[in-house]
Amino acid sequence: MLSAWNERYFRINEDTLELEYFKEKPSSASAVPSNVIHLDSIYEVMELDNFRFQLKTTGNPNLDNKNTNNTKNTNTTGNGKDKGRDYLLQASNGSEYMTWMYELKYYVDSLNEYNEREDMLLTVAASTSNSMKSDEYIHTAPSSTYSEHT
Repeated sequence: MLSAWNERYFRINEDTLELEYFKEKPSSASAVPSNVIHLDSIYEVMELDNFRFQLKTTGNPNLDNKNTNNTKNTNTTGNGKDKGRDYLLQASNGSEYMTWMYELKYYVDSLNEYNEREDMLLTVAASTSNSMKSDEYIHTAPSSTYSEHT
């Protein structure tokens, strides 16, 4: 069990798609973060109690936010996700908590919907190409490209 909290300041950088965190309150928009969490690596936002929430990450922003059979990735859990890190965070009040929950869940849900649509399109494309027979790929060139010699 955690005995103490380390105060950090967070912001979402929409240009780099990162959740940036700072040890001290950033003095400007150009302040350099202490570290970042790639938004693409967050696959779950769990609501807890007392304004606390947990971010579960894959640890690898190049992995889709879903199960994968990536054989090059040897650092995976049983469900195929890259072993990431769980971040336990606590907002200072209910309003901040609700804002963070909304923003982070909205991002994760949007990314999951995008990945599902992409998978569906790839599945449709694969099934369409597999159902075509080779004779369906007959290509007829325009007549102007042919000349006949007699």
